[in-house]
Amino acid sequence: MPAPQKHAERSLYRGAIMTGNNDMIFCKEEALSNAEIDRATFRLLAAFYNYNPDRNFIEALMNLTSGSVPMNGISSAVSMITKYACEAVRSDELVIELKRDWTKLFRGVAPDYGPKAPYEQLYVNSGSLKLISVLAQEYQCNGFAEYMEINNRHDYIGTELAYAAHLASLRLTALETENFEEYSKYQDMSDSFIENHPANWVGMFCEEAEKHAATDFYRGVLKLTSLTVTAKGGSDEFLF
Repeated sequence: MPAPQKHAERSLYRGAIMTGNNDMIFCKEEALSNAEIDRATFRLLAAFYNYNPDRNFIEALMNLTSGSVPMNGISSAVSMITKYACEAVRSDELVIELKRDWTKLFRGVAPDYGPKAPYEQLYVNSGSLKLISVLAQEYQCNGFAEYMEINNRHDYIGTELAYAAHLASLRLTALETENFEEYSKYQDMSDSFIENHPANWVGMFCEEAEKHAATDFYRGVLKLTSLTVTAKGGSDEFLF
């Protein structure tokens, strides 16, 4: 599963089909591939934060591998996750250790137990409810009903990553129906959302949380999240 592609779709579409948005020209096949990549990547990252890990989830991650990797940080992060998963799937004790680490890192149990909870509002130092209102409106306008199933705040890291996956799904649907105006709209919306929300604070959270992580599994998750969201480096490949 390669890392998300940013602006990569803006190349050539057979015979130069125009979308009408700033005369964008692109390759449909490449755009489809990149949207699928983004959806899979952000779904995986969201799952790390939204679900307390069980044996089935851990077992699935045993087959997560990095392909031709121009970016060593990504390869290292994936290796940390898969190595721990291979050990934990055979050990009830390690599964429990993962569950404890997940709670400490992502639940904000207490100020002296783990990092600040991964809510955007806490990391952008905003005491205003405007941020939550803006996110709620965007989720509603774009049919993102999944946030209700996540049962967490609109600005929770797992909610924002799941929404990024949702926007990738909308890009896919638009491409599959050859609605290039819609595709262009959702591509721009996706770039804007990631830049103005996850990329604006997730790196800070991951850096802080790594200091509290007790397992290599979640150290790898945090590294992978930070590298992906902040788009540092190349387009590494991850495969299930």
